[in-house]
Formats: sequence, structure tokens, C-alpha cells
Amino acid sequence: MAQVIPIPRAPVEPSPGADAEGFQPLSHAQQRIWLMEQLHPGTAFANLGGLLLVRGPVRLDLLAQALERFARSTEALRLELRVEAGQARQRLGHAPSPRVEQVDFSQDADPSAAAEAWCTERVRTPFALPGGPLYRLAVVKLGDGRGGYFACVHHLVGDGFS
Repeated sequence: MAQVIPIPRAPVEPSPGADAEGFQPLSHAQQRIWLMEQLHPGTAFANLGGLLLVRGPVRLDLLAQALERFARSTEALRLELRVEAGQARQRLGHAPSPRVEQVDFSQDADPSAAAEAWCTERVRTPFALPGGPLYRLAVVKLGDGRGGYFACVHHLVGDGFS
């Protein structure tokens, strides 16, 4: 049986540019993304997402628990944005209760096609900026013991550099 071994995290220190509430300037990569958001407001061009289906039986309840744990432990998903004097600023907010939707397509005529259409629509839905959360997670049921998960993040939290 697998054992969970906690990994200690280094504390996140505010940068020298942080204000009294912990908001600090965006990284250079984030500034470019933010500029594109200002040029193309209300679009989902910066959304990164997809659906992963598990081959074979899957316990969707355990998958949902794993996604919730992932959301709680991933600092980038706690990113909050606000705009001051026309400039976007960021901070890591408190760990909120993760939002993991549970969507059942098992009664659809073609569960896989219905799940794909739903996920495509969710990826095409813009995130509310500024603000948060800047992620969406869901467990997807296709039938008895068949399913997977959907994940979508805004590029501001998912670019690997910010």
C-alpha cells in the first residue's frame, strides 16, 4: 500500500515590491499575459485546459479527493489579482476550499462526446479578471467506474515561469 509522505515547503516571502497587504508586481511573463488580456478582454485565449480519461476502472470519489488535495497544496492556484493605478498586482491568498465539480455524463447517448463538448465549453469560458480563482477542476463520470478529470487554468498561474 502506498504511503503519503509530506514534503515540507519553504515559506513564501513577499518580494521587496510588496505592499502592506502582500500584493506585488507581476513577473515579466505575467505582465505580457496581462497586456494581452487588456488588448483582448473577455476572451479565453489564455486558458489552458483539457480532459484526461482513465482507461479501466476508476474510483471517482478518490479522484475527487486527490484533485481537492492538489488544489489545496498548489500555491499558484491561490493567486489573487487586483489593479492599482492601472497596474495589475498579485499575491498568494489564503487556501480556499477547493472547487471540484462532479459531472455525470453516464446517461448521455454518447458520454465521451458529451464530456468533450462540456470540457471544450469550459475551456472557452473566460476567467473573471482581476480576481480569482484562476482554475477549474472537475471529476467526469462516463459510466460505471469509467471517467477521468478536467483541469483548466489561466495562463497567469500555469505558464511555468510566473
